[in-house]
Amino acid sequence: MKHVYLALALFVLTLCGCASQPESGLRGRESSGTPATFTEDGSDEEPFVAGPGKPTIKEENQTELQRAQWAWYTEVLRFRGVRMPKLLADLDSRDARDWQFVRSKVVPPAVRPKNWPPELLDAAERPVPLTREQQAYRDYMMWPKAIRERLQAKDWDSADSRSWLVRQGRLYAMIFDFDTAAPLSRRELESERWLQFADSMLGLGAEGQQMLVSNMIVRLGHDNQDVVQNAQTVLWRVGPDVIQPLLDVLWLFNAGNPNFNKNVVATLAIYESRAAGPAITELLEGPRGGVTWRSRRYFVELLGRLRDVRGVRAISEEIEKTDITEYRKDDSGKLVPDPEGTASAVFVFHEYCMDALGKIGSKEGLAPIIKLWEKDADHRDGAVNAIFAITGQRVKTLGEAKALEERSRK
Repeated sequence: MKHVYLALALFVLTLCGCASQPESGLRGRESSGTPATFTEDGSDEEPFVAGPGKPTIKEENQTELQRAQWAWYTEVLRFRGVRMPKLLADLDSRDARDWQFVRSKVVPPAVRPKNWPPELLDAAERPVPLTREQQAYRDYMMWPKAIRERLQAKDWDSADSRSWLVRQGRLYAMIFDFDTAAPLSRRELESERWLQFADSMLGLGAEGQQMLVSNMIVRLGHDNQDVVQNAQTVLWRVGPDVIQPLLDVLWLFNAGNPNFNKNVVATLAIYESRAAGPAITELLEGPRGGVTWRSRRYFVELLGRLRDVRGVRAISEEIEKTDITEYRKDDSGKLVPDPEGTASAVFVFHEYCMDALGKIGSKEGLAPIIKLWEKDADHRDGAVNAIFAITGQRVKTLGEAKALEERSRK
């Protein structure tokens, strides 16, 4: 179930467009004078939905590339929210020929062209039409992967499969209608609209809940705080089932919107001790090394917000096992370790650790805080503040801090 939620979250992150794309892969080349294309990461799904480049979610797209990206993105959005649900609804027909027509859209599977991904614009920023092969592949890829695979399965025409496909169409249509509806002018009415949408999605069972949760998680990265608050309200309405999906998306450490991870942490904080155990498990079992500290810092921050004493040991282990490497590109464009960037990252991560230990408030957190201060004098301010948060006493020197910690153990 964990992987289902994460996959859905990854999908909706691109489908809904209200959270930023990974910073490492801005796929459009807006000012290089070379043709604008897009690259596919590890999947054939998310980059395609996002379109050839990162769509800029604005009312006005100012460049030709932005307009082309937006057009691609909205065409996919409209197909999956309008045309596809109507086609899938035909699987409820009594005429098996209607079923075959729907299946013919993805069977046989389209062949990926050699010249894929396509160019959107040429060097002069003029639109580049898709070839016949590219258009056929694009039409095929318009269908979400899970739906394609179900239509291609041997039992595609069984009652269970057809029922599942029809429900998927309804879910996509409901999300599209909600996404494209104009917000209501009164805040309380708009909040009620969100809750009504949530109830409708939840009424469609586990699949509805999964897509609802993923949709709401995306909105935690929105620039409008009212949108964020409404999304949080919906997630809290779902209940503790959202804890693991929210923890999963914290591993998307390179999401470009810094508010996204912060809002995820704030949403989880309401669950207090119920979220502490799963968060600690993520730290113990999650990826470590390299740039994963960018995610791990938010788990540490969460433990501080939860104020669960179990977090002290977990954060202390994070400090002991710090394994961070930042990278830069050398003259040849190859990624190589960046000692200066790594040192800066280690410092920032340890500041997160001290702040979280201070918020937890347990005297057991004094020793690791003092150890970091002793190791790096630049941690003085962070250590002093964390020690004050725990003890209510303001120390001025490392010696005073050590003496205070020793007295606390008696």
